[in-house]
Order: sequence, then C-alpha cells, then structure tokens
Amino acid sequence: MGRILLFLTLFVVQPGLTATALYLTPLEKAVIAIGLRARLSPPAEGALFISKLGDRLAKLKGESSVVVKVQTFEEFLVKQRDFELFDDYALNELPIDKLFKRLKNMTYKSISPRIQRQIEAYRQQRRELLIDKSRIAGSLALKSFPVTEWSSFNELKEQIQLQFKLSLETLTARLASGRGNSPEILILGEVLKMYYGALPIEQKVEIFYRLLQLPLNSDPMDIFLTMLQHSGPQLQKLMQIIGRSEEIPKEFRNVFEKLESGVKQTPWWKVENLLRAEGIDPAMFSYFERKALGVGTMAQAHRTQLNDVTNGFGRRELVIRFLKPGIEKLLEIDHQILIKTAAIIDSDSTVKKYKLPSLAKLVEDQHRSVVEELNLQRTNEDQNFGKTTYNFKQVLSFSRQKNLVSFHVPQSFLFGKNGKLMAQELIIGNKPAKEFQQYALLYPDLYRAVAEELAAQWLDQAFFKSGFFHADLHQGNLMVAVTDAEIKVNILDFGMTGRLNKQLRDSALLLGLGIKFKNAKLIAKHLMYLAKPGSTLPNAASFTQAISEHMAQIKNDKSLDGSLEGWTLWALERGVELHYEFLKLNRGLTAIQNLLSHSKSDLTIESLAQKVAFRNKTHITKLVYNEPLLKPSELPKYFGSLVERPAAVTEPVAPDNIGGMQCRNLFL
Repeated sequence: MGRILLFLTLFVVQPGLTATALYLTPLEKAVIAIGLRARLSPPAEGALFISKLGDRLAKLKGESSVVVKVQTFEEFLVKQRDFELFDDYALNELPIDKLFKRLKNMTYKSISPRIQRQIEAYRQQRRELLIDKSRIAGSLALKSFPVTEWSSFNELKEQIQLQFKLSLETLTARLASGRGNSPEILILGEVLKMYYGALPIEQKVEIFYRLLQLPLNSDPMDIFLTMLQHSGPQLQKLMQIIGRSEEIPKEFRNVFEKLESGVKQTPWWKVENLLRAEGIDPAMFSYFERKALGVGTMAQAHRTQLNDVTNGFGRRELVIRFLKPGIEKLLEIDHQILIKTAAIIDSDSTVKKYKLPSLAKLVEDQHRSVVEELNLQRTNEDQNFGKTTYNFKQVLSFSRQKNLVSFHVPQSFLFGKNGKLMAQELIIGNKPAKEFQQYALLYPDLYRAVAEELAAQWLDQAFFKSGFFHADLHQGNLMVAVTDAEIKVNILDFGMTGRLNKQLRDSALLLGLGIKFKNAKLIAKHLMYLAKPGSTLPNAASFTQAISEHMAQIKNDKSLDGSLEGWTLWALERGVELHYEFLKLNRGLTAIQNLLSHSKSDLTIESLAQKVAFRNKTHITKLVYNEPLLKPSELPKYFGSLVERPAAVTEPVAPDNIGGMQCRNLFL
C-alpha cells in the first residue's frame, strides 16, 4: 500500500525553481491534516478518521470537479491556498467537519484565456515539483489516494522526527558555511539541534502542519522563520539575543529581525473566546478590529473603541492588549528543554575553550524575565511609570534644519473581570524605517537624529535619573508619525523593564572608569559590589591580583577583549554571580545599540554615553571625589573638563546590598 505522506524533502527545498509560489491544494492539505489529527488522537477515534477518509476519497474518484470561477490569477492563488481555514486554526483545533468538506476536486476557470494559461502553467509546475522532489507521494499529485487503512499512517511520527533532523542538518550547515567556527555560530547551531530534537512530538507535528501552508518552493530561511514563529516564546527571545551578534550570517540575522515584528497572530475566534471569558459585552464597543494591530512573542493588541466612559477615556479609540492563550504552557515546555540544552552545551569541551558565560545562567535569568511579562498588572504599572521617564519634547537638528520631536508613552489601564486585558490610548504611525523612508531624500539624517536622542534619554534615565529602563527598546517597539507640527515618537510594550537603584548605577559607572583607566583595585571593588546579593564573593586580594594579571595579558595580546563586556565575561568565568537587573540591562543596551545601528548612526553606546555623562557633570564629580581609589589630579587632562570640584563634597557612602552585572558596552 502506498503512503500519502512522504515529506522527506519538504524543508530541504531548492530555491529558484520558479518565480511563482506553489502551494498544496485545499484537498491535499485536508487529507494531510486529517492524517495528522488521526495519529494524535486516541486509537479508536484516529482509526475512525482514517476509515472515513478512505471512504470519502474512494467516492471522490467518481465525482465531477467543482468549478470555481476566478477573474484574476491572484484570486486563483488565494482560493488555492484556502488560508481562512488552515492559517486560523492550530492542528488540534481544526474542525473535523470543515476538513472533510474540503475533500472535493476543484477546477479553477477564468473567462480570460491569458489567466487560464497562467493557471494551467501553475498546475503543471506544481505537479512536476511534487513528483520530482518527492515532497508528497506521487500518488497525491496524481489524485490517486490509497488511504484506506490505519496502517498507512503508522510511521508518521518517525517520518516527522526524521524530517526535523534532516532540515536542522541543512540549516546548521548553511549557518556555518563561510563563517568558520565562531562560538556564536557553534552555540546557535547546538541550541537549534537540541531544542528541536527534544521538542514534544505534538509540537513538532504542529510546526510540521504549519509548514504545509508555505509554498512548496520556499527558501530555507522562510521555512526557518516559520519554525521559529510556531515555537515557544523563550526560544524566540533567546534566538533574538544570540542572533544580534555580527558573527551570525546576515541571512540568519534577517530571520531574527523579522521575528521581532513577524510573530503570527492569535486568530479572531480565540480573541472572541477570551473576551467572553473576561465578561466583555460586544455592545461595549463601537468596533473591535479583527486584524491585530500588533503581535509580539507573548502578547497581541487590537484596535477598538469603547462606548462607555470608564477610566476617563470616554469614546476615545483604544488598543486592547492581552497575553496569547496557552503562552504559559509553551513557556514551561521551552524552559525545561532549554535547561537541559544549556547544561549539555556548558559542559561541552569545544564550547568551554571559548570561556563564555554560563548558558544555563542566561537561560534561567531570561526565563525569570519572560515570566515577568506574564504579569499584566506589572506591565500596566511600568507603562504608566514610563510616562514619567520617556515623555518629553526636544528640538532636534538634522539635515540642516530643526524640528520639534515629541516622545510619548501611551496611557494604559487594566480591563476585564479577571484583569487579563490591558487597554491603552490609540496612537497612529508606522515603524521607524517605514515612516522615515518617506522623507529619506529630503531628510536623510532624520531617523538617526531621533534614534540618538531616544538612546541618550534611555541612558540618562537608566544611569543618572530614575534608574528605570525599557529592556527591549528595539525599532519594533516604536511607532512614529511625522506631522507638520512635530515628529511624534510613541514608545510601546513595557512587558520587559528594569530598575537600577542608586548604588547599582554608581557602581556600574565606577566600574567603567576603572576599566577605562586600568585601575585594578577599582575594577575588583566594583565587580564585587555588583555581585548578586547573597552570592559568594572571591577573596579581594587574590581577585585584584588576578585582575592585574589579566590587564597585563590584554596589553600584550590585542586579541583579548579589554572592554566592559570582556571584563564582565571574565568575571563570570571566575564565578562572580551577577545581579538580575543587570542581566535585563544587558538586553536593553543591546537593543539600544541595535536601534542606533538600524538608524545608520555611527555612535556606539560608549561614545553616546560619554556625551550623556557630560550632561551630568555634578553627578560624575561626586562619584570621583567620593571614591578613594580615584584621584582626579592623576586622571588624563581631558577628564578634567568633566570633573569639577563641587562646593561641598560628601563623605564616601559604603554601598550595601549591591548586586552584580552582565552588561555589554556600558560606557566610559
């Protein structure tokens, strides 16, 4: 008996076969979906599905085709895909009755001879691709369906396991090509292989099903993006962090960048179920848009308008934000897999030689951070606090002109009887790249000027003012509108934030100064001040000696990293546990640097932070004069322009309960 599912090369595609995207038909997708559902169902129920499928397909051979009239080739492609059913439902949620209704022969006709020729050419290309590449048994392409017994699907799980193995081998080989064996590539490849190897079969089947919705001739990078989009939230965020390294090939970095703004939305029927569970009456809204306004790894937002006057909003337009249903379960599955994966990678001798920080600690700290995003009440509080730190106006100079730029955080409040909805005022605009591109010829420096000012404000707040920071301020979390009166920059998604107390801020600054001026005692002192509360600290004398020796090595070996990031990694390797807030700060700094790069700014975090420090001369001065290990008179002359003797110098304050850091490119 022939098998209906032989996806031995579904993921391993050959790009460039044709310029037209070639899809499975609704009939083919329905057959495969029923088979997948059967294997995931209890045996008796699954066998019933297969028996019913066989009966229906046997009858189908003697039935005439249903003629579907189309006016354009694009209309044909949309109907051929049937996305309203297959894109909107997870495999285990697909209505079986609707699947069986898709089991019919369809013939597409157009009154235009030209359109009909395009349709016929498409069908021939698709037929050749299916048979030649064995993505599906040739019998499927030829509409000969030998599916009459449960045994036809007995090896389905093994086929899917094999397919994941083959596709990951292809991806990791492509990842390493032309880049050597950098640690970033090595770790990324190992994480992908181990994660998808350990993923429960139910999730693999779901990803497998999602890939059926892609063109059969998709590029491997599009396939990889779909795999990530339908994986768990912690893997998605980990990929975004690892993927920002310049060592990662550009095609992979492009995938991770798309992931930031290309996460798949929760379908409308699930949104309706959530609203009902929260006691929301549709009559409360003038409208509630079905298409999501924004979709993130953890949450989703829709545009709407209230009819009542609750919370002082009246009938203003709002955005309703909520956590994706089932996200908690996916997060826990991710966490368990990544814990085991990190332990194996950390103990690998090939990885150890690079002396990188513990991946297990990164996974744990990232998990803690992601779990925080599940707390909508905290997110709501942080967003409203963000209004006090990031709401400001500034006249900026760019492209030989000046303009007023208004930075704004939307007001928000919790909504629904269980508090699972968060409403915020509606803001209008586009992502920075899209909005500023419209003015690129007249004002090529506009995006850069805005990004630099926002980054400066971020640094000022994080290190000199409130200590509060948005830990994920990439371009995907900005909404911009250029108007005649002003340029409006809206800052969104406060699901991941952090706070540095004064002691943490000051120790971070002094650590940066110690690294800048090669002061071993100062580095040792503030690395230990920045350790996680309650952690075991190294002996001060031996730790200082080790720092001195490492400084000498850096001087003699230019390949060693003498930056703040390099010293941080060095301290982690020696067992210094770092404060949790600085782990989030590391992500925040990376996102800010990424924003600067995206805007084509030539500034780095270090160079921009030096400018911010000059805005805070008094603060820097007090730090220098209160630190016994620093002597301003011995510092370089250029530093003297920054440090001014204060009118009254307070006594040094002994830090207490200060935590640790893992941040890159802090500054100075």
